[in-house]
Amino acid sequence: MTAIPAGYSRGVHIGAGAFGEVFRAREDAAGRWVALKRLRLSDQARSEAAALAGGLPCLPALYAIFSARGSDWISMEYVHGLPLRELSCLELSETDAIRVAQGLVRAMATLHAFGCAHGDLKPENILLEPDGRIRLLDLGFSATGAAAITGASAGYAAPEAGSKGADPRRSDLWSLGLTLHEILTGARPGSHERASGWPRLRAVAPEWISPVAALLMEDPCQRPVSAEFLLREIPDLGWSAALAERVEGEADRRLAGMLAAEAERLVGRGRSREALP
Repeated sequence: MTAIPAGYSRGVHIGAGAFGEVFRAREDAAGRWVALKRLRLSDQARSEAAALAGGLPCLPALYAIFSARGSDWISMEYVHGLPLRELSCLELSETDAIRVAQGLVRAMATLHAFGCAHGDLKPENILLEPDGRIRLLDLGFSATGAAAITGASAGYAAPEAGSKGADPRRSDLWSLGLTLHEILTGARPGSHERASGWPRLRAVAPEWISPVAALLMEDPCQRPVSAEFLLREIPDLGWSAALAERVEGEADRRLAGMLAAEAERLVGRGRSREALP
């Protein structure tokens, strides 16, 4: 496993993305937990840091960007939450699924209003906090939204992904439409969903048919300019204490499992003292 830089301790691998891997670690001097991201590309480090430095509530706070151990690193706020990919473990009600979808729309609207685009929006890069806030992780390309798409993932990438001159925010909206459909129905839409009248959405959240359909227009010029338009299209149900408790419980169990696995690895290598909390 990658060794974390000096000045940080108790590192535990918590994820990997298109551009690097992420560790939960203790920043010794500041006495706080951080997320340390080792980046494979220097340009990506500068680009992601530029977005994080904006201080947007939908992104983790930036602490530092530096080079160590032959790599570029970003130190950022450690956000304790549940990846959207693991949301199925909560077995959400239709109402709670709508609450989560609304949270994602608000996060993307905030990002787009700042002039940023994500570039690799998918459930793995979306973190749900117990209080209902959504944090967007692992930005895929330029914080200014001016660069060509480079990091969009198969299955969630817009049809124009990689094309010269593609509008990054409109490409984000395609990924957002797929993800919203998945949150609300449990699956991404099939190829004939539009032609058949969006049957799965109609069964659980018919008021979302119009906005999702707008996001999933094949021609990007027919999509909205940014996620901000959705704020006018959807009602706000607010968060619930019961959902907050369930998200927090699953987030706690997930982190405990990663810490236990790392402790077992250290003990197996004869480094028992490092495994102690």
